[in-house]
Amino acid sequence: MITRNINALLIDSEVTSLENLKQKIGEFCKQINVVGAISKTIDLIPFIKNLKPDVLFIDMQRPKSLFLNLPDELNHYESEIIFTTYENPVYTNAFRMSGFQFLIKPVAIESLEKVVTGISANRAVFTEKRLSILKSVLGMSTYPAPNMAILQKEGLSFVAMNNIVRIEADAEGSRFFLVTGKTVFSVTPLRDFEEMLAPYHFFRVQNDHLVNLALIQKFQKVTGGQILLRNGDMIDIDRRKQNEFMKTYREQKALESTRVNKENTPKRYQKES
Repeated sequence: MITRNINALLIDSEVTSLENLKQKIGEFCKQINVVGAISKTIDLIPFIKNLKPDVLFIDMQRPKSLFLNLPDELNHYESEIIFTTYENPVYTNAFRMSGFQFLIKPVAIESLEKVVTGISANRAVFTEKRLSILKSVLGMSTYPAPNMAILQKEGLSFVAMNNIVRIEADAEGSRFFLVTGKTVFSVTPLRDFEEMLAPYHFFRVQNDHLVNLALIQKFQKVTGGQILLRNGDMIDIDRRKQNEFMKTYREQKALESTRVNKENTPKRYQKES
């Protein structure tokens, strides 16, 4: 946790939103020193170099090209990023997967205070890595997200998504079970991961279990149904979820089969898209 005064640079193309955020920070977050507030689409790198902010509040509606030059600069100065955006599940899920804090506009005072309290040096160290994940999730990269950020009590860690066998609800958050046999605890509740990981073929087979469909080794249609996972764990499927599970599982297997066939087909035989 950063305990000294925090220098912040605010970036938002909407002047009203920019002034609103600046006013609320000044009134309710005395530990934040606003060193600049920018509303025009300009080259941000000189401002970052000159002002050396500890944290950037960036409006997500800014041009996507903004992200192309930021990583090296932010990694050098170890600046944290807090995104602001209007309600948008695509953006909010991407922020959660990459470990970025965010604020929904219009910014609520309680949310602002919570986000400011969570500013830490640990997150800033991983700015470049998190931006890489964010760009991938938002389709700004040619590769799917290979990793996701896990929020733990002591900070952030990163897990390869294809190594996650299942996620189990815990009284204080969620526990990840990996193919290596290792477990990783997160303070994030399971319900957040259900929404976040649905596009990556994770399915909630029980109220307290989310499984990676790609790592199911065997499916047994007994009472309620059971699945054997790659790490040897056997998990029951809630009877009420069995039909939905079978539909989703078949879709995942069909997509996987298509991908494998495409990879094994010589390029000269593949149709150009």
